[in-house]
Amino acid sequence: MFIFEILTECKHSIVKKREIKKLYKSFIFEFPDGQIKPVDFRQIYKKYFISGSSLEFADHIFDLFDQNQDGYIDFTELIQGLSVTDRETPENKLRWLFNIYDTDHDGMISKAEMYKVVQSLLIMVGSMVKQKEQNYIKEAVETMFSVIDKDQNELLSFDEFKKHCLNDTSTIRVLDTSHSFE
Repeated sequence: MFIFEILTECKHSIVKKREIKKLYKSFIFEFPDGQIKPVDFRQIYKKYFISGSSLEFADHIFDLFDQNQDGYIDFTELIQGLSVTDRETPENKLRWLFNIYDTDHDGMISKAEMYKVVQSLLIMVGSMVKQKEQNYIKEAVETMFSVIDKDQNELLSFDEFKKHCLNDTSTIRVLDTSHSFE
């Protein structure tokens, strides 16, 4: 794919053209075939999370970046993924965060999905997730659902997730309150 096509496809991205060109040169140097494969993505995460196993969580994020689900991340998908995690509006960041937990892509977060992602995060940062911690994760997920799941259907919709996050001051700080929600 030529750089002009990439710039055109990424026009909704907040990433600046000069940054895209610089990233593209690095991307092609690192991945000459223009594809980041799951094994490559895992290695990238492994460099940053050396005390734990980032395999499962890296797979979650890879899945989000691989928008067309073809088994690899091309440059356009990489830019779009980086844009959401770095420079997008708080609402888009919330949608992306929601999608991390919605591992089966059905538009809802189940308790099992939330448990699996939280567990993979703990493993990634170096916790062995012993039985005591597994019980704590289950209790935390149950508590979160009792607070967030307003219709008590054992599933979190994006609206429930968003409303909760917007009422949580620590989440709002992370999302950068300089952007407003529509």
